[in-house]
Amino acid sequence: MRQIKVLFIIFLLLVATLPVSAQWTQQNVGVTSDLDGVSFSGADNIFLSGVAGLVKSTNGGTSWSTHALLTTTGSPILGSRLYDSHFIDANTGVATGFIATGNSETILRTVNGGQNWSFVSAFNTGNWPRNLNDIHFVSGAVGMAVGTNGRVLKTTDAGSTWSAVPIGTTNELKSIFFVSTTTGFIVGENVILKTTDEGATWELQSFQGNVFNSVWFTSATTGYVVGDLEVLLKTTNGGADWQQINTMTNGTFNDVCFVSPTTGFIATNTTILKTTDGGNYWETMPSADGHNYKAIAFIDANNGYAVGTNGIVMTTTNGGGSGRPVASFNNTALCLDSLVTLTNNSNPAYDFEWQLDGQTFSTAYDASLNITDGSQSHLISLIADNGAYSDTQSIAFTASQSLDIDLQTGIYSEWICQYGRDTVYVYDSQPFTTYRLWLNTIGSLTLSGNGDTLVFPVSQQNASYTARIVANRTISGCG
Repeated sequence: MRQIKVLFIIFLLLVATLPVSAQWTQQNVGVTSDLDGVSFSGADNIFLSGVAGLVKSTNGGTSWSTHALLTTTGSPILGSRLYDSHFIDANTGVATGFIATGNSETILRTVNGGQNWSFVSAFNTGNWPRNLNDIHFVSGAVGMAVGTNGRVLKTTDAGSTWSAVPIGTTNELKSIFFVSTTTGFIVGENVILKTTDEGATWELQSFQGNVFNSVWFTSATTGYVVGDLEVLLKTTNGGADWQQINTMTNGTFNDVCFVSPTTGFIATNTTILKTTDGGNYWETMPSADGHNYKAIAFIDANNGYAVGTNGIVMTTTNGGGSGRPVASFNNTALCLDSLVTLTNNSNPAYDFEWQLDGQTFSTAYDASLNITDGSQSHLISLIADNGAYSDTQSIAFTASQSLDIDLQTGIYSEWICQYGRDTVYVYDSQPFTTYRLWLNTIGSLTLSGNGDTLVFPVSQQNASYTARIVANRTISGCG
């Protein structure tokens, strides 16, 4: 359970209003239908693609206009949707998506800023749905698009014509990114693909059970892939190996982008995540919470846009501002009278406070404690503070029974002589505990504790003997 302390929020609003309000701001662009992509041509020309067609601004986001998809003759392109776009300049651009006519994947091209479009590619073979999901240009002339049914298309004339590229899979492909003019990556359903020859051939890596939605590289060697079920992969050797990173957040990760080798963003179905250390640790953006984001992109290190369902558009002019830390820890079994070890998973750069039932017991990175009261429920909390926000993870529990056993025994003899009959008693036997009678070295009767007195009859003995009671308790996770 994570929670931000109410008193801290109130204090933050009183003394730090400006930084909080200057993070992500919602902008009304005039549509309420889903938006799937965002692209730029310089700082002034901003293009949003989605169900409504193309939504654009030519003055840096001050005002917006919506352009439904029309053919070059002015006829509407019904049942269409744009997933991504790329503009070479304010007027010339290409967009990927689908049209309902023939259930076709399509690439459209405009030379008048999106007012009219011409079909430059349409394809209606293969399993439905048939979409082109993403487009990436290596240069002003060379670009590639990817989509369902393993479709990859390439242009060498700025999008005027396109040709299919065989790739060796029919899985849906979601995102494409080129590190250089020769080396690029494609990700999608269960696959990551790499080319080193301008897209002529592709090497496939299989990742069964994963749906990858977006790929981004900050250098020839360092790259990131995000996907469903909060998947985040990182490579530092050009895609030869991939390491999974735990962001300690849940959700669907739809898009990823970086503005520097260390600072990057993930658009999720609930919020926006930010890293400032190359993806090792991530923070959530409080002012962006509560929306399903499909795409995120930045003009420069400070100015960015995130778009998503129901026409949501969020903008930032300060690189997203400060994030909210993520507090996370693991613990060993919560057993009475045993040392409980608390392992912190959060960013070591934060300040920390460990609490038991609201009382601070440590400010170290990792912590440990001994729980001696098993008569009530307890709450262990970790508070992480980055100087702007705090986050709390808490676990409520009732400690498992102690492994310490209070063994109280007695012996009763009917008469003390050879062949006498004796009885051994265990008083106040304890649940989850077994008691075994040993006569010299031979094990005898075993009984389970039930809170009452246990009775162990001793067989007739013809010589002196030693009677022992061995108590044993096994508690899951405690020993």
